[in-house]
Amino acid sequence: MMNTAFRRETVNAVYLALQANKLSDLLKLVHEIPIQGLSVTMPLKQEIMAHLEKTDPLSAKIGACNTVLRQDGKLYGFNTDVAGITGPIEKRMSLRGAKALVLGAGGAARAAVFGMRDKGADVFILNRTAETAQKLAKQSGSKTIKKDALAKTTFDVIVNATPIGMTGIKGAPILEAADLNTKLVFDLVYNPLETPLLRLARQQSIPIITGIEMFVQQGARQFEIFTGKPAPEEEMLRVVIHSLRQQAESATETPAPPAKTKKAS
Repeated sequence: MMNTAFRRETVNAVYLALQANKLSDLLKLVHEIPIQGLSVTMPLKQEIMAHLEKTDPLSAKIGACNTVLRQDGKLYGFNTDVAGITGPIEKRMSLRGAKALVLGAGGAARAAVFGMRDKGADVFILNRTAETAQKLAKQSGSKTIKKDALAKTTFDVIVNATPIGMTGIKGAPILEAADLNTKLVFDLVYNPLETPLLRLARQQSIPIITGIEMFVQQGARQFEIFTGKPAPEEEMLRVVIHSLRQQAESATETPAPPAKTKKAS
């Protein structure tokens, strides 16, 4: 996605995957090689905060950063996960005064909760570990809710910020059909293209937002931070959908049976 955007906007840059076992290895590399920017993924989004010269206010509030820009040898942090979540929702409804349910209390959930609270939403958090949800609710001025209260509670938007439904992740669905009393369902999981939660919402004719929108939006904001140019969002979206469809097709292809050989008489 990012390399497609660089080519489209004639940016002299290349985007690479770097696997680091520990943050200190990554930081050493960043300082020894002239790396201009980084996308930071789990589980380093919180740990990297202590090594940044300065961050944007949302990163500081959330306590997590997913975008790093290097200038004059110093590292500056940003959080584009928030825009990746609030942007797609605000294309469809105003978050001011909206009632939102967030599933989960990890890094993505923190971005969703703080981002929506910042836009004026009334946020409820449901998490399997109640203590973690209570801590996040206290920090963000939100509320927690129990699973058995969902069937009799209505929301404007439900956001899944857990990995449940992601390819390769096992786990029972968090919500059932009776729990989807909402005008909109947003699943931050983007692989597979249609998650079990989105399928459930479709069956009930509830409008949905796929995780691809979040993925492309946060990536587009990263591109703009890295380059100072507007992101070619349509092109970025096209290449992500194409790649995920290819993955899905190759996963469902069944291998041909082995050819039978005739024994020589």
